Amino acid sequence: NIITGKDIDVKSKFTLNQKIGEFNIGYFPISFKPISNNPLSNNPLIPSYTRIWLYDIVDSKIPFSSYNWTTCANIAIKDIFKRGKTPIIIGGTYLYLKHLLYGFETEKIPPDWKLRKLLNKYPVIKLQNELIKVDPDIFKKLNQSDVANPQRLIRKIEIAFYYKKKSKVDATFTLLSSRANEMSVAIPTNYSNPSNLYGIASPAKRVRNDMFMLHTKLDESTILSSDLSFNFIGLKFKEKNDLIKAITKRVHERIKQGAVDEVKFLLNKGYLPTDPGLKTIGYSQLIDHIFKKVTLKEAINAWIIRETQYAKRQYTFMKKDPNIHWRMI
Repeated sequence: NIITGKDIDVKSKFTLNQKIGEFNIGYFPISFKPISNNPLSNNPLIPSYTRIWLYDIVDSKIPFSSYNWTTCANIAIKDIFKRGKTPIIIGGTYLYLKHLLYGFETEKIPPDWKLRKLLNKYPVIKLQNELIKVDPDIFKKLNQSDVANPQRLIRKIEIAFYYKKKSKVDATFTLLSSRANEMSVAIPTNYSNPSNLYGIASPAKRVRNDMFMLHTKLDESTILSSDLSFNFIGLKFKEKNDLIKAITKRVHERIKQGAVDEVKFLLNKGYLPTDPGLKTIGYSQLIDHIFKKVTLKEAINAWIIRETQYAKRQYTFMKKDPNIHWRMI
């Protein structure tokens, strides 16, 4: 089961009310740690039988792509199926769903960390010019959002260089581990003998009260079978204004829950505004307020606008997918 749509709180509540499964795999789109302010963290509405996977699996300083998430999700999904359970995938970033369900031709092109380190220093205009030089055809195909997004420009340049060199590169990568070909995955602690779940003898690291962090080797067994059927549900509001109201309500609730203090805590712990986890919507706007660039009211308004734009943009992508069955809410 897959639940997507414009508003994540609505998707979460819909899933819980329907009780259509036991295990959730969340993507919002990324669950960084120690960031705790996401829709399903410590949610009292979540039944005791529900297990939440792929939370707190990536440090906020570490880049984490849709390919990385897809690999983690495949590991979790296959494990859930082995126990005769039904995974429920919840989230609103279509790119992640697209790569999980349909794959994409560049998914096995690994990150070029040296190139990324260099390109991360470039402003957007220089990245655009660099991509035009390397592969003008790719640049012409980019939409307005991609052209202004430095991360996507860097990835396109990376892919262009990969094909230009025509080198065969192993698709595995190192993430949260100093050892090659390994990845860390969050596993519910009620699973028997979690430290040996993937044949790893070393003790599992507890990252939250209900999770362990495990290392697993990446191989073909982590790739999800292409012959699996899935129920793809999309949720949308009857009235356009309801989306803005829902996002506005959620943003104000997060402010009341201490979002500003959380950002201050992260900055005091040594995290930087340029870290991937702090460049996300909400955190970026609050950082501007903390650095006295804008007032809190201006930061909140900017947050609401950015999140509304993001939700509408995702819906534009989702409308093109014929497998999504839309439900009005």
